[in-house]
Amino acid sequence: MLFGVKLLQFFTGPAGRVVLLALAFVGWTLYQRHDATRDCEAAELLDELTESQRQLEIANQIAEDARGRADNTEREMTVLEGLYGELKRDLVTRPGTSCPIDPDTRERLLRIE
Repeated sequence: MLFGVKLLQFFTGPAGRVVLLALAFVGWTLYQRHDATRDCEAAELLDELTESQRQLEIANQIAEDARGRADNTEREMTVLEGLYGELKRDLVTRPGTSCPIDPDTRERLLRIE
């Protein structure tokens, strides 16, 4: 009890007020630093999210372009398969003597899969 009374007298005196003022200043400074740190972390997180979104849009565009190229390739392959089928059918149905291609080349073309 005596300690509490002396402590109260100290803080109500001039030296105690200076200590309380210093503690208040340190507390306020720590609070401001913590608040600034949270603001900085929020800004960094926003920057990271913005960059991630930009990279995601780029990746989606690349994937869309690749799908378009794959579709074009598939259409071209379908056309080429049809032309190959026609060539093979023509080679098989033509008589051997009327073909302007020599027999060896004709046989190799027929073996192509």
